[in-house]
Amino acid sequence: MNDIQEKPPIAPDVQPAKPVDDRFFRLAMHEEQILNSRSNIFLVVESILLVFAHNVASYPEFQMQMGAGAIWSASFLDVVVIAGLVITAIWALMCYRQDLDLEHAVKAMRADWPEMVDAYAPISGLLKRLSLFLLIWGLPAVFALLWVAFLIFPAPPPGAN
Repeated sequence: MNDIQEKPPIAPDVQPAKPVDDRFFRLAMHEEQILNSRSNIFLVVESILLVFAHNVASYPEFQMQMGAGAIWSASFLDVVVIAGLVITAIWALMCYRQDLDLEHAVKAMRADWPEMVDAYAPISGLLKRLSLFLLIWGLPAVFALLWVAFLIFPAPPPGAN
């Protein structure tokens, strides 16, 4: 006896009205994957640079081990912090551009394949828009605030603790 059961065919009312070309769906998924991958890379780079800036600012021993010169002074920390701000700005701009590409792909998918949009309607509400907003603007804004805090509150000179 054959224990394998065949799956019932898809109901006629779920079938697409026209032959489906899922290239816009694949494009939207690709754009979202790129957005997430780039955000992950920038998050790691920013975190490493932030830890480095904290070590330069907080530990005189670190400054002395790296070299007893003016290069490891507050002016060097300013250069690191400005580099961090520039990287954060690039991160935000790249996320914004990638979001525009994602919006374009989703609009094309909605126009070409409305059945697919209806199937995913429950996950495309406020929570999805809020999570994209936080990914695109929230994370870079947090790092920008941290970099500005480094500029506003200067590091004490070595040995001042």
